Amino acid sequence: MDGFTLSQPSTFDPMHFSYDIVRRSSEQDAPDYIENLFQLYKIHGSIDWEFDENTRKINKTLKTDSPLLIYPRSTKYELAFDQPYLEMMSSFQTAIRQRDTGLLIVGFGFNDNHIAEPILAAIETNLALKVVVISPNVEQQSRENRHLKKIAGLIDQGDARLSMIGATFEEIVPVMPDVTAMTDLERHVERVRAVRER
Repeated sequence: MDGFTLSQPSTFDPMHFSYDIVRRSSEQDAPDYIENLFQLYKIHGSIDWEFDENTRKINKTLKTDSPLLIYPRSTKYELAFDQPYLEMMSSFQTAIRQRDTGLLIVGFGFNDNHIAEPILAAIETNLALKVVVISPNVEQQSRENRHLKKIAGLIDQGDARLSMIGATFEEIVPVMPDVTAMTDLERHVERVRAVRER
């Protein structure tokens, strides 16, 4: 879930961060949640977001000449209080305070206090939060950046909820373990597919 509707055009609606995807079944009273669903927060925007002047909505599009991004400049902090960034940040802060939440941080250098401070506060107060920081120079950054220094200090003190990995996105993806076993439904679909192909 990335905050955008599943319709076309895909429009930003922060309510989507509170949604989940379930399987419908007449045999069950409780919802059957789809496994492995995660929330994706692009706190500084994205190259495939565009602000539509006519509808005043933010759409996801394959190609745009004016992507909705917060660029490194003097107004960066003020722009973080505009939409969709403000709603995205609010949803993000709520999510990292939930029980049994995992936070994967890729390529963020912890230089933006308005993002780094809520992450550190959640690490300190949410004992059920697990955090992995992936950045090519994370070892050097953890000596220079005060936020990463705190995380490294907690790791040194034995906090097993936290990890720091020095790698690029391209380096980390091939070595990520696929620890999720197939669900009963996925195994059943594979069996049915195999029988049909005979």
